Amino acid sequence: MLREILYHNTELPEIKRGLDAFAARHRAIATNLANVEVVGFERREVEFETRMRKAMGEGGEIAATHPQHFPQPRDPRDVVHYVDQIPLKDDEKTSNNVDIDTQVTQLATNQIQYSVTLKAARHLFQMVRKTRGMG
Repeated sequence: MLREILYHNTELPEIKRGLDAFAARHRAIATNLANVEVVGFERREVEFETRMRKAMGEGGEIAATHPQHFPQPRDPRDVVHYVDQIPLKDDEKTSNNVDIDTQVTQLATNQIQYSVTLKAARHLFQMVRKTRGMG
């Protein structure tokens, strides 16, 4: 019953997806920073927020431009992050496309987003405990 309440009547599935995406982004940034000096390395990026906004009805409709594209989720509980490898441009072939300043800034931003989302999860569990008379 508690599982039913948490997963079907709260934002817990969306919060979990967000935490998963922020953890994946942290790993991608760490990989980028570890390879900042590697010639030919292509940076990784994690896409999540845009997909979540679109699933929640913000930002317009999602249109497939190719018949084999994956269908885009319409329910926020179905949104998942994905890791994209950004190809090198012609002028980057002798270096890479990782900018250390950008990566450090993204890492700090990601940490803040993770912390805020974790705080939302804690608040949700506190509310459930109160309603169940456990807190």
